[in-house]
Amino acid sequence: MGLFQATAATGLYRLRAGDAVVNELLALQAGLDLITQRLQSFERSSFPGLMSRAQLEQAFALCQLEVPEETWDETLRRALKALTAPCGCSLESIEAFLGKLGADITLEEQSDTRRITVKGAVGGLLRDSKALCDLLAKLLPPDAVIEEALGVLSWEMFDGFDIPFGALDARDFTWTWLETSGHLLENETEGRDENGQQ
Repeated sequence: MGLFQATAATGLYRLRAGDAVVNELLALQAGLDLITQRLQSFERSSFPGLMSRAQLEQAFALCQLEVPEETWDETLRRALKALTAPCGCSLESIEAFLGKLGADITLEEQSDTRRITVKGAVGGLLRDSKALCDLLAKLLPPDAVIEEALGVLSWEMFDGFDIPFGALDARDFTWTWLETSGHLLENETEGRDENGQQ
């Protein structure tokens, strides 16, 4: 029940349209509605499970991570929960953390040096090797040397894609992107005709 209806129900006032009391009640109700909306928005902004798309994207921007347009909201919520919890210092925990962000990687440390080799494939929020390696540099000790060995795209996989070369050429891919992210093209092959159109 709104403020106007609650006041009318008391019978204390004769409420007629245009009267000062009616206008004051309506103005107060508009202010209370605005405060309620702001409080609900503030509450949602504190919990990834309740955030709107805009709030999710703003949270990732604070983490200096770009959100691909095609990423589902649930994927973003899961990744944000991972970002707000400590990931641990072991290579296994870092691998699990990056897996929640969408990268399928393994980290191998050479026992005689501080060199960490990154193998596997990027994906999810980490769409290229630079984004992955930049984040790894923040998680690993400062003296660790990151050696990139990413990329799972093979000629057999490439031949299996149902995307014509004209469509690929129009996207203006770089060799670096194809090397580290080409496997993501597999997600784009569904629902296309012979000309590569959706």
